[in-house]
Amino acid sequence: MSDILFWHDSEVLQVLPSEHPDAPTRLVLSAAAVQRSGSLGFLKPLAFSFAQARLSGPTADCMGSLAEGSCLQGGITTRQLTLPWVSEGPVQLSLRFRHGSVLHIEAASARSEPADDARFIESYAC
Repeated sequence: MSDILFWHDSEVLQVLPSEHPDAPTRLVLSAAAVQRSGSLGFLKPLAFSFAQARLSGPTADCMGSLAEGSCLQGGITTRQLTLPWVSEGPVQLSLRFRHGSVLHIEAASARSEPADDARFIESYAC
């Protein structure tokens, strides 16, 4: 089953920079705004792994609700991703938080696959 991730309205729990060159940088969403089978809702949690990543922005402040985000891969910029997602080539992710902070991640490759225990919670917002 594929979900479509929308960066806006997703919630970042933490950004974990790599501790050594071979370790990935991780971005963890406590709630990922997704569309599943035509229904809007949230996938909880969702983690991203970035190989050979360079971060710019105040990573300590990069928590909370996202106002917008975009991903550049293969020369194409998108504001949504189909999950599971794998970028074998270079990727650039830009996230703007509602509180004003901006995080940029440049990586050699990236991936995200919902965990088996991730829960989809349908939104009943009008």
